[in-house]
Amino acid sequence: MDTRKSNIELLRIIAMFGIVISHFFFVDFAKIPHVDNSGIYEFIKVLYSFVNVHVNIFILISGYFSIKLKWKSILDLSIKCLTISLLIYLGVILNRHPFNLKEFIHCFLFFIRDEKWWFIECYFYLMLLSPLLNYIRNNINKSQYIKFIVILAFINIILGGLLQSKLNNTGFTVHHFIFLYFIGGYIRRFGLLQNIENTKLLIGFICLSFTHYLLNRFQCALWRGYIDPIIIINAIFIFIIFSRIEIQNKYINILSKGVFTVYLIHDDGVYTRGFFREIIVSFTNLTTNLNLLFLITLAFSIVLFISILVGDILLRKAESPLINYLSKYDVINKLNNYINKKYGT
Repeated sequence: MDTRKSNIELLRIIAMFGIVISHFFFVDFAKIPHVDNSGIYEFIKVLYSFVNVHVNIFILISGYFSIKLKWKSILDLSIKCLTISLLIYLGVILNRHPFNLKEFIHCFLFFIRDEKWWFIECYFYLMLLSPLLNYIRNNINKSQYIKFIVILAFINIILGGLLQSKLNNTGFTVHHFIFLYFIGGYIRRFGLLQNIENTKLLIGFICLSFTHYLLNRFQCALWRGYIDPIIIINAIFIFIIFSRIEIQNKYINILSKGVFTVYLIHDDGVYTRGFFREIIVSFTNLTTNLNLLFLITLAFSIVLFISILVGDILLRKAESPLINYLSKYDVINKLNNYINKKYGT
């Protein structure tokens, strides 16, 4: 029986669609000639200020429910990444691209930032660190927890974001993920903003989103990327709002399992990012009206998003036998037992 909370699963779906929108509009749509100074692109900038909470939301969710490092979870992640990576390369080969052994080997290097997916690298490291992070989270009191978050905030937001330390100047790092992971855990353990109604949180989110837009519009922003305090606070607001909504729907839970595949397919840094950018720019062959191009790109985004979510249902069935077979060889449990036996519990 699926006991996952549909309100959080719906939030996953919305957050992932926000990632797709951010990439297809804020980045790819900008490549269309004469779009830079248009009214429609100014609207896209406003839209981006509302949806840019997406990545932070995913890590807050992981922090709230906590990552349980298991052999099967590593298999699920690895096999999904490898399957998508190989399918993408197969598509490239079928598109008359000559087979290249080095490129084929790179299909297996999906945990390396410069190859494919930066998020996968950071999240994989977060998974490996999760037993230690969980131990810290579960064995400190509220006062210690707050001090720990303040220290992480200083390292990430002030030293990294404001002073541009290379440690974490945009939020595309495992350091930022650890920071958000602890915030998510704090919300779960101690609660946050419990006396503030959802309506007020939503108003705060809207006000901060417009503030983010205006700061960037007039080049007054002090932070870049996901480390921006406004984006972090907005992500917390949205997460808390959805955590209070009562929804239980099996179809939402089924579809939400495919959001990871949506990310892998549409944001492959080696092949598909450029491919989808070319498709969006090619829509200018249909019309030069920017408003109509916006609607066409939006329709394309929705169709692609839904198609991948539905297609992933079949893909999971195909992957299931291999995952179940390899699950029997529980490397994590064997390593844990060996260390306990060798060095004591």
